[in-house]
Order: sequence, then structure tokens, then C-alpha cells
Amino acid sequence: MTGPYQFDPATGLVYANGQLPEGPRVIAWDPEEAGIVRMFPAGGPFVVDPADHQLLIDNPNLGLDVFDLTTNELLTHVALPQIESPPSPPPPPLFDPIGGVVYVFRGSQVLGVDVLRHRVIRSMDTQERIADSDLLPIAQAAFDPVRRLLYLVYTYQSAAGEISSSLLAVDAARAWARGRQIFPHVHPADLLLAPRNGRLYVLAIQASAPTSTATLTRWENGFPSTVSRDLPGPLPRSLVVDGVQDVLYAAGPDATYILHAQTLELLSAGPGGPGPFVALDQEREGLIYLDPQGRPQVWPLANIQPNQP
Repeated sequence: MTGPYQFDPATGLVYANGQLPEGPRVIAWDPEEAGIVRMFPAGGPFVVDPADHQLLIDNPNLGLDVFDLTTNELLTHVALPQIESPPSPPPPPLFDPIGGVVYVFRGSQVLGVDVLRHRVIRSMDTQERIADSDLLPIAQAAFDPVRRLLYLVYTYQSAAGEISSSLLAVDAARAWARGRQIFPHVHPADLLLAPRNGRLYVLAIQASAPTSTATLTRWENGFPSTVSRDLPGPLPRSLVVDGVQDVLYAAGPDATYILHAQTLELLSAGPGGPGPFVALDQEREGLIYLDPQGRPQVWPLANIQPNQP
């Protein structure tokens, strides 16, 4: 199984791509039973719409395939602009349950697809540039469904080969740009985003030895705040928000950090967990993690032994 992974708290299932003898497939995996529950006849960037029982898979060369979430039946196809030989796949689509829209990414454009009428109803061109660059494609995206904020990441490579990332917040309802932050020398793959109820937690990793660093920053309502913290020791590679306990879990192979979600105070730093964390499963009182084969499993929160930082 390969990421990105999407967790459906209503069913406890984790959706991801898998490479099977029949070809690439989106599969639904039960972490508790450690087995495949459903398999869809296509693979690629996807999003789950649990309210309308749909799975939408984005094929950059063909468009959006819409499947019934329970029967695996192909319901319809939505034609979208093609990407000719994209340098990398677009970010997975994102679901806006309030607007009834799925956001799909094409270069620097954000397309809004009505999930019931299955057609494009809006288009936003973000026109993002860094320094003297051309228009930059969207490399990564996240969505806060409560405040309806899109968080878009772009990457820029200078003539000297240095890579920087730019993070832009967009009000999805009004198509207005809000805050922006540049992360010098940070590749988009090393920028972890975790939105939650108007806040965004950004973990920026500069992995160039011997000065590797990890900095956690909090955004409020689409704007970067002054609250940030450098994490000591081994670099984390995953970030999960617990909105009930109001804490963050940042984990890597050698350390697990627990931080206060509002102040970013480091509450504890302990040994590394069993693998990268994907999501919090409140029902099972555990964290969904990935085993060495990339399969989601449940790790009880009771296993985390708080230590003093």
C-alpha cells in the first residue's frame, strides 16, 4: 500500500493505493482485521465522500471517475482538463462537505466539482510565483472543512538548484487568498500539514545534514501566527492532531513528541512509535500507523509513555 492514506472515522477504514496483479487499485483496509475490505477497479489520487457514499479517483489524463463506495460500481465520469506529461502527479482531490464540492488540481488551477451533479462548477487560478519563477503548479494541498480553507503548497527550484516551498491559504467559499509563508530549503515532501478547526499545524523539515531541523508552526484562520517551536533530537516524519485532548503527536522512527495544540509546548518526548502515524482513531482509542509493509495498523494510545522533555 502507498500513500497518501485517508481515514474514514465513520467506518474505521483506511483508503490507499495498492499495486495488485491486476494493476493499481484503490483499496479499503480494516486496520483491526488487517485485511482488505473493498477494492476499486482503478488507482490514482483519490478522495472519499462518505456523506454521498462515493469514491472519486483522479486520472490526470482522463478526468474524474466516480465510484459507489459500497458496491464499487462506476457511477459516472467527469471530464477535466488534461495535464500533458506532468512532472509529478497532482495532489489528491479534497472534499468540501459544506459546499458539496470536490476540489481537483490542474497545474496552478483549482477546479470545484459538484459531487451530486458531477460537473465542474467553479475554477480558481492561484497565479502563484516565487522570486522570478513562472506560474507554479500546486504540489501539495490540505483542506479545513470547518473554516473552508484550502492550503496549497508550491515548490520552486532556483538556478543554483536550491529548492524552496511556498504555503498559501485560500478562502474556498470566496476564492480569496489569505496568508502566505515561504519555507527556504524545504521540499514539499518535507512540509507536513495538519488542519483542524481553523488552525493549521505546519511541520517543516530541513533534512540537510549536519544541520537537520524540524520546526512546528501554528496558523490561525488562514494566517501564520508567531507561535512556533523547534523540535529537538531525531526528526519526526508524521503529524496528527487530537482535537479532543488538544494535543499533537509528531513521530519519527526514533522519537515521538507530544505537544500542546495551542501553545506548542513540548509535553513529552519518548521513544519512536511503531511507524509513521496516519490518523487518530477515537473509536478505538488509538493512532493509525503504518507497518514496514505500508499496511495501516492500530497502536493504542496507552502505549505512549509520556516522558519529560
